[in-house]
Amino acid sequence: MAHSRHIKAALKAIHADNPTASYEDMRKHLRDIAEWELSAGRSDLFEPDMRDIYRDQYGELGENLTDALASEPLSIDQHRYINEALKVLKACMKRIEAGDSQSLIDYVDRFDGIDRQDDQASVSLSVSAPEVKPAALAALAVTPSVTVASLFEQYEAENAQNWKPATLRENQSSHAALIEIFDYLGLGADANTVTRADVLRIRDVLQQLPKNRKQRFKDAPLVDLLGP
Repeated sequence: MAHSRHIKAALKAIHADNPTASYEDMRKHLRDIAEWELSAGRSDLFEPDMRDIYRDQYGELGENLTDALASEPLSIDQHRYINEALKVLKACMKRIEAGDSQSLIDYVDRFDGIDRQDDQASVSLSVSAPEVKPAALAALAVTPSVTVASLFEQYEAENAQNWKPATLRENQSSHAALIEIFDYLGLGADANTVTRADVLRIRDVLQQLPKNRKQRFKDAPLVDLLGP
């Protein structure tokens, strides 16, 4: 049930949840996302764990979309669109991991001149982008009144068997810090209400935290660390 919810949330995040929508209608969202990723600033990228967090947001969304291709009753246009969306997720991850944005640039440059037939013929060369809201990037299910903490707990329960003990501890620590920030900003009660602006606020709080908080300030309340 939880896995199915993640799949449906991923489809909704990229506007691929309507089986009657045409490829052209779905694809109109793609260029905006490619341009958003190219223009997105991440001043905290080199902080501990942040590169992994940003990359994994795209990675987990891609995994859920791949599962959708394997299990959901999709139209041909949905299949075509989702496969194209997976390519842009890989391109976004490539920018984060290696600073290589050329695939996204090529996509934006080609977008207006590519019709459906040309795109099918050159699918291995083209990169497209889904409209991915930050909450969806984190693969948060969009069911009403689902707390952020419960989603992190669910994510850990579903993936713990694939993590080494050290990775599990590190992820739990990172998730606990994020949950604390969500609650500090009053965003933890309902993950469905989190917006892109909220994610930027969360990032700003992360940037204010001491780099060595885990060691020296592990038990210090967040409000004390952020106080004047």
